[in-house]
Amino acid sequence: MAGSVEPLFHKYVSAPLAVNVVASFKQIVLLPDM
Repeated sequence: MAGSVEPLFHKYVSAPLAVNVVASFKQIVLLPDM
């Protein structure tokens, strides 16, 4: 069971995580420009 749940878990967890990382990275990069 864990074998089938884990890929789904990573798919749905890593997507928002990646968006969050990109958003915070943009903030860090764009903040000095302001």
